[in-house]
Amino acid sequence: MKYTLGDMAFATKEDAKKHVSKILQSYVGSPGPLVNDSHKAVLNDVIKMHERFKAYNEIGIVAIETWDTGYGPGSKSIGFRAVLANGLKDPFSYVKAIQRPSPWSEINALMRKAILPQVLAWKRAQPRPVRSAISGIILTEDVFEADHSPPNTFRKILADFAGKDELLKLNLKDNPNGTGKLLEDEGVTKGWEAFHEKRVVFRALHRKENAQQRSEDIE
Repeated sequence: MKYTLGDMAFATKEDAKKHVSKILQSYVGSPGPLVNDSHKAVLNDVIKMHERFKAYNEIGIVAIETWDTGYGPGSKSIGFRAVLANGLKDPFSYVKAIQRPSPWSEINALMRKAILPQVLAWKRAQPRPVRSAISGIILTEDVFEADHSPPNTFRKILADFAGKDELLKLNLKDNPNGTGKLLEDEGVTKGWEAFHEKRVVFRALHRKENAQQRSEDIE
């Protein structure tokens, strides 16, 4: 997976963070508004990944600037902050923004988590020994995984359930047990579980085979 910021693409999140760090370092000694169009394009994409972007956007983002934090020497002494239409200047961490899963990744993870009981129930019901649907090898319990048989891959079933734009509009809430997020509308979760159960045909794969299939079924 590549990470795109502005007109630049990075192979990993670490590469993206290093590039943004270099931008920040270029303002050491002279913090203030971003003056380079490329810098602006990169940071405009970074801030869209931040958990506070929705709130920022509702107020209105006037600019992104660097500022003197006074915390330490060199690049540690400056940071980024959003200049908002109400006059507020709110510092934000580019590291947290880049490390945060994208909204689409979060939705995918939640939808996969919702159907996990179906996956586990199917695996328990399979007579042993289990053989891979691709290679035919016998699968030990530590490498036995359930995959969605084509053409009804996970991505296909999810797309048939609802469009990407519609799914991205769903509100999330904190899980009461403190582990991640949940869909705010439990009716959507239950509807998805029922829809998926009617459409899915599982098949047994080796863990490595399943990883390959997921990489091909790009989400």
